[in-house]
Amino acid sequence: MLLLIAVSAFAQQPLIDTVRYRFSYAIKGTLAETSKKQYDDELSVDIGDSVTYCYSRWQKDNDELWKKIKASGGSANDFLAQQGPTSLYNEEDIKHYPNRRGLTVITALYKDFIYSENMPEMNWNLVAGDTLILDNPCKKAECTFRGRTWYAWYAMSIPIHDGPWKLGGLPGMILYAKDKKGQFSFECIGIKTHVNTPMEVE
Repeated sequence: MLLLIAVSAFAQQPLIDTVRYRFSYAIKGTLAETSKKQYDDELSVDIGDSVTYCYSRWQKDNDELWKKIKASGGSANDFLAQQGPTSLYNEEDIKHYPNRRGLTVITALYKDFIYSENMPEMNWNLVAGDTLILDNPCKKAECTFRGRTWYAWYAMSIPIHDGPWKLGGLPGMILYAKDKKGQFSFECIGIKTHVNTPMEVE
């Protein structure tokens, strides 16, 4: 079920949880199905008490910079002179929101387009290929999701059933995931615990 959400819902109540853990992922993605041109980005996955918020750190940093420049009376040229890397990751995913089974998606380029759907179900199969990621022993799993075969490596030492983008549902945090065609990958490059900052969506 798809449900459109009014932008005012976040404008009135941007605070939706408290960030407890922050996982950072290096993204590699392909711009189009028929293209070989890839883009890089950095995805932040904020884990709260009940909500998970996935967003481009590059986009978020540039958004914050633009707000500061506007507030100080600066111009678009001032922003262009200071902006960081440009993000091509075109969405923000808010898992378990507005309810436990919900998934809310915000398009990054058009923040006024927000919709909610049910959290996807993924039928993972355990396969051979264990490895070590950031000193965490990881097991490998495989599933088909939205027409793609995905491989994921998850750490049972981190008992969070989540991961980057819409991926999740394994008995440990997904620290690396890629699709079979090599068009998309998410590699965990940093883990912060005890973050304890407000989880706000604007």
